[in-house]
Amino acid sequence: MRLIKSSLMVGSSLLPRFLYLFIFIFFCFLPLSFAFLSAFLLLLALVLFCFFVFFFALLVRLLFLLCFFFSI
Repeated sequence: MRLIKSSLMVGSSLLPRFLYLFIFIFFCFLPLSFAFLSAFLLLLALVLFCFFVFFFALLVRLLFLLCFFFSI
């Protein structure tokens, strides 16, 4: 009876314990880290786009003022 009970106890675990860490890393930690990384990169791209639009508008304004100044 003891042999049967011990074999049932061994077979009752679905996965070895060290696999739970890998499951957590691959299915929880990595997708969340990729989501946060992609959100950060999108925010960085938005900030850089706004900066370059502002810089381009400032450059166009300065060129317009220079052309107006030299045309007088």
